[in-house]
This record gives sequence, C-alpha cells and structure tokens, in this order.
Amino acid sequence: MRLNGSSQDSIAFSAPFLDNTLQKMLQLQNRMLKSTAELSKAENVEEKIIKEHAAQSAELSRIIALICSEKARREYTPINHPLRRDWELLLTIFRFAEGA
Repeated sequence: MRLNGSSQDSIAFSAPFLDNTLQKMLQLQNRMLKSTAELSKAENVEEKIIKEHAAQSAELSRIIALICSEKARREYTPINHPLRRDWELLLTIFRFAEGA
C-alpha cells in the first residue's frame, strides 16, 4: 500500500498486494461454498440459516468479481497471467448472479 500525498482518496495498492488479497478472498469463497453445501446436507439446520449463509457467499462473489473487473479495466492482463483464469471465472459468476 502506498499513500500518495495527504488526501484520503490517494491510497494506492500494489499489484502483488491486490493479487494476494484476491487469492485469500478466493480461498475464503471456496470454504464458504463447501460449508454451505455441508449445511444444506445437515439435519436440524433451519432453512433461513442456510439461505443466509448462501447469500453471504454470493455477496462475497460479487465483491470479488467487482475487484477483478476493476483490476482488469485498469490494466491489460496477459493471457499467461496466473490469476487470469480466476478473474475470468469470477466475472462469469458475477454476470450469472446478476442475471439470476
């Protein structure tokens, strides 16, 4: 993270920091999807709890997709970049969720 001047709007994040943050968010998203699946199979779990957990997971997907789309908008992503496939997948998920 870099502070550019004294304005609150002048904070910049390095590309490696953003990549690391996105990677951690993807790991969290994966855990949330697995736990939602486990909750839905479990007995004695209220439906509203399962739906809330799934809604939180969907919201995280939207946040990740927005971050990825902004990152892609700001800079050209080479086809061989290690996170390009993840970004494209998340954008597809986001577009699907928006249409649902």
